[in-house]
Amino acid sequence: MNKVFKRLLTFFIGIPLVLLLVFFNFGNHLFLNIIISIFSLLAANEFYNMLSTKSELYPKVLILIETVSLPILSYLFIVLRISQNVTSWVFTFEVIILMAIECFFAKDFKNSITKIAMS
Repeated sequence: MNKVFKRLLTFFIGIPLVLLLVFFNFGNHLFLNIIISIFSLLAANEFYNMLSTKSELYPKVLILIETVSLPILSYLFIVLRISQNVTSWVFTFEVIILMAIECFFAKDFKNSITKIAMS
């Protein structure tokens, strides 16, 4: 497919679809949050594939779960009316999990910071 055709298709179908999801307020934008979670998962998968050729990373499943947990948590924050601090704590906990895996399973700590940052 031609690049221009792909861009036009995105413009004429993708943007109206996103606008429809924004204005369709069912369950506090449930469908929009599902789409955001799916695209976050796809983007994290693509990013993981790009970076895994350059260096060693953590298991793909762990990274994808941690990536998709933040959009889901932000939706639950709105629906369940939980504190905003929970999102910060979950993100901090995810980083601590990566650091703990590095501490317990790494053979050497030569590229630990790079590995954690890329993950």
